[in-house]
Amino acid sequence: MSEYKIKLEAISKKYNLYKNTKEKALDLLGFYKYFFWKKKEFREFWAIKNLDLEIKEGERIGIVGRNGAGKSTLLKIISGNIKPTSGSLKVAGNVQALMELGTGFHPEFTGRENIRSALSYQGFKSSEIKIMEEEIIDFAELGEFIDQPLKTYSAGMYARLAFSSSTAVKPDILIIDEILGAGDAYFTSKSVDRMKRLAKDTGATVLFVSHDMSSVEMLCDRCVWIERGRLKMDGPASEVSKAYAEMIREMENNRIKAKNSITAKAHTGKLRKLTDSPIPFVIRFKQLTGSKKVHINSVKLDIPDEFNNTIVVGDAQDQSTDAIGFVHIDGVMSDWGNPREITVTKLSSRQISVSSLPSAVVYNVNGFTKSKGVELSVDWYSQDIENTEFEIESFDGEYYKIIGSISNKTSKLLDNGLYRFNFQVPQHHVEKLLRKNGIIASDIELSEEEKEKLLEAQEKKAHGEIYDGSVHIKNVIFRDKEGVERGNFESFDSFFVDIYYETLKENLEFEVGITFYMMGMVVHQSVSGLQEGGRFIIKEKEEGKVTFQIPNLTMGAGKYLVSVGIFPFIDYNHLASEKNAYVLHDRRYQIEITQPEKILIPLGLSRSNVIWTFEH
Repeated sequence: MSEYKIKLEAISKKYNLYKNTKEKALDLLGFYKYFFWKKKEFREFWAIKNLDLEIKEGERIGIVGRNGAGKSTLLKIISGNIKPTSGSLKVAGNVQALMELGTGFHPEFTGRENIRSALSYQGFKSSEIKIMEEEIIDFAELGEFIDQPLKTYSAGMYARLAFSSSTAVKPDILIIDEILGAGDAYFTSKSVDRMKRLAKDTGATVLFVSHDMSSVEMLCDRCVWIERGRLKMDGPASEVSKAYAEMIREMENNRIKAKNSITAKAHTGKLRKLTDSPIPFVIRFKQLTGSKKVHINSVKLDIPDEFNNTIVVGDAQDQSTDAIGFVHIDGVMSDWGNPREITVTKLSSRQISVSSLPSAVVYNVNGFTKSKGVELSVDWYSQDIENTEFEIESFDGEYYKIIGSISNKTSKLLDNGLYRFNFQVPQHHVEKLLRKNGIIASDIELSEEEKEKLLEAQEKKAHGEIYDGSVHIKNVIFRDKEGVERGNFESFDSFFVDIYYETLKENLEFEVGITFYMMGMVVHQSVSGLQEGGRFIIKEKEEGKVTFQIPNLTMGAGKYLVSVGIFPFIDYNHLASEKNAYVLHDRRYQIEITQPEKILIPLGLSRSNVIWTFEH
């Protein structure tokens, strides 16, 4: 154990989520043994499952992951605040943990009084406290507020006091859980320097949780990525933070791409979505026959080129409703058994509900393409394979409908002993779900009158659009220099916007404009008519494409709304020209721009392409 300060082996943490406080009291007080006929009314939630981690003395470890991933649970286990449900934990040395604002200090005491009481509680003598008190006050830089009650402090002031007090003690293990995010950039930088010195001078081990990847890279030499209660990646801080940042960018990129793509396809044979909320695609299972219960290991939903997600049933945080796909348990429309390993395969699973309720999984889908279909794959197991049959039903936006039946005859035996059922969701079911969620496809079997009414309703609901019937914007695609459609770009990238149009009248004169907004301000605006060859005269009806390019993206980090419009020749001396647009998609699209990871200082909202000249 001398080699490792912290060692976790197969650590898991389970929480029981009770139906009500009465059921919780019965269980915690041990009264269920007197009511042996009564079923326990709770479900299991595994915040962390089978996590292994070894940390050596003096290491500075960054811990990253999305909100709810299990980071804080892990740190509370290491600090001794909570006990793991299973697994082995060894921690050598005293631990100082800054986990949450508002804990550890008394709100009625002044900052100075809180320092003294905290040091006294840890066993320091009066003479030692006096010396350490001055050091803490000097580092915290709270001025006259040090003698004011803590309840008057801002979150940043509290963070200064808490960090200064904890690091003055020089602990063997220091845990910082996002508390520095409440402080300003100056104090955060100062704190990072102190944590580096602690690790170097005293051999202290530092565990640092932050969503600020630049702070993680500045402080830490190693990084651990936690995802849905599992260890996803462990390695050099630069590599892990890069992979994590890329995952976050890709998630945001896919979300923006889906939104932009669906928004742009109002009049094509594709799809149009009239709300920003994802569509809940619900699958439920009901057992029909068989004496042994069915275990579900995984459910995969695949919409080619648009959506692909596998729910590992029974794994850590499989109930997390902020995920793209999750197990749904509410005791009203869906129930499941608690997570268990399948005896034969040792894989995670849940049993299909033993009650009369079905067992559901939910996917939050951003969009569909009718022509490509929706595919479903279910991995399952039963001890009574030959006699087991269960059915799949799905919500079509109005009712739950049976869409398939599963048995060993309709499934394929896998090498790991599971059976896999592959299935294409009936197209009529998908079409009804789309229509009920405000989405239409022009090739759905509707009358021309019905289609016209739906399109008219869409036009009225489309935010900020001018359209006079002269030109139609068919599609707008944001892409990189490789031609890959994106919603997320980096400063200094080559940036392209392809605007596909169709002229509906002859002898048409037009030019194209594009505007980028942040927080209501125009950050960048370009119109093609201001450059040579940027005005077009169309004699006959036609389809075409206009490409807008910024060779080196000059806008700073942030999220931008984008307007695209096609105008008659603009009188640049007249402010009301855009009101005469043929078509204007006002702030319909969205992109996100990030800074290159190697550049930590802020670059500002917008920059010019400049030339520096040096003379000697």
